[in-house]
Amino acid sequence: MAQEDPTLRQRVRRSALFWLAVAAAFYFGFIALTLIRGSR
Repeated sequence: MAQEDPTLRQRVRRSALFWLAVAAAFYFGFIALTLIRGSR
């Protein structure tokens, strides 16, 4: 793939950022749950 489609590249980057945000939300959510349960 010497010639990459710029719209495909943009779509891949956008979906990668979306999944990164989902993963970060789960990560920080579990940390928050652990801290809340630990403080009880």
